[in-house]
Amino acid sequence: MFVVKFINNEANVVDSFIAQMNAMVRNDLAHYPDTFRMIKITANRAVYCYSFEQRVFYIKLYFFSNPLKYFKHLFRYSHGIHGYKKSIRLLNENVSTATPVLAMSYLGGLRSLVVHEAIPGVDAEEFFIKNSHNQSQRYTVLKKIGALIAELFSKGFSHGDMNFGGFIVDVQDEKISVSLIDVDNITNKPQKQFRDIVNLNAHLFMTAKKAQVEMLSNDELKAMYLSVLSIYNFGMTDAVFFEQLNLETEQKLIRWGQKGYIAI
Repeated sequence: MFVVKFINNEANVVDSFIAQMNAMVRNDLAHYPDTFRMIKITANRAVYCYSFEQRVFYIKLYFFSNPLKYFKHLFRYSHGIHGYKKSIRLLNENVSTATPVLAMSYLGGLRSLVVHEAIPGVDAEEFFIKNSHNQSQRYTVLKKIGALIAELFSKGFSHGDMNFGGFIVDVQDEKISVSLIDVDNITNKPQKQFRDIVNLNAHLFMTAKKAQVEMLSNDELKAMYLSVLSIYNFGMTDAVFFEQLNLETEQKLIRWGQKGYIAI
């Protein structure tokens, strides 16, 4: 039995979605590729794309592969419901993120899901790999990403899993917007904010190494971080910030078995 926890004034979407999900989700959404297109799957989460009346939605389906994790979360909000509530809170704080439609838990809480309306654009990783020539546009996007990070931090949030796959960049003529997605791990723990920046920096190094391209130059990275510091400086001077960032990024990459980090 499904338990619908939250509905965001989208009755037509919810009715259609529940009608299809009731029949399909127990058999695995992957069996219905014409309706639910799989985007990504990991050990504990799958992401699907769902189209309805010329609108696009993303479904995050959470499941526990380890019984211990299920019991650990037995008396907490399910991941899907937590993601819904976090999205609503960010929107109420005027942080640009995807609008949630509904959250569900089922199978006694063993599984849950959250549905968001898609944000137009591409993730920042794809944007910078594919747009290598328009330097002015690249710097504008980087400054907007920095401003969004600073806005998140200044409102007391930490991200928990910051990487360029979690930023959506939408370029329409001269209008450029940047939004957050994948907000599941966001918490009210400002003491972890600098760790977010270190994780982002390490992920950017790893992404560029994997793609075998220079996704961002050192000057571009520095411009992004300076845009963060112009709004939220962690109580540090710029020099101390970069010294600490380089030190902790190199240490993290060594723990990940990676070498060759070039300091910013």
